[in-house]
Amino acid sequence: LESHGAQNIVLDIARGLRDGGIPVRVVAVRMGGILSETFTREGIEWMVFGNVRRAWGFAVLRELLRFYRAARPSLVHTNLWVAGLFGRIAARLARVPVIVHTQHKPLDEDSRLQRLIEGALGRVTSRTVTISDALVGEVTRGHRIPRRRVTRIHNGVETAGLTGIPPLSEDNSSP
Repeated sequence: LESHGAQNIVLDIARGLRDGGIPVRVVAVRMGGILSETFTREGIEWMVFGNVRRAWGFAVLRELLRFYRAARPSLVHTNLWVAGLFGRIAARLARVPVIVHTQHKPLDEDSRLQRLIEGALGRVTSRTVTISDALVGEVTRGHRIPRRRVTRIHNGVETAGLTGIPPLSEDNSSP
């Protein structure tokens, strides 16, 4: 729960669900940082499975599976590689009806195993969300996930606080 792009998107989604009257729980597979305080302050339930240094291991998968079976969520939404790996496997084993995964960035070019795993998980994932057209291409071609299961949603950027930034020139370069 560090304050990075994907984690901030999770916070925004959790706020929106909460404000819409939908119960939400945020589960992290690594010990959280600055955003854990924000979730607590805003009354959004959160928990961590895993430890500070690493999130890898079958203990995390076992904890998530136990949690999903007890909580019986109607939807699990994972973000990033490690959470997506363990979260989707546990959700599938717990028979969660809808599994969504957001792919925020390309996978490691050199990791054939990672790409094979992502392709297999993509076939049991209800919807894969990407943040760009380039990632749609990678997910559909590189991971062989059917296009009908992939949706692109550009990152939302609040522009209200972006004052004093010079506009780009017509050729899209800095002035």
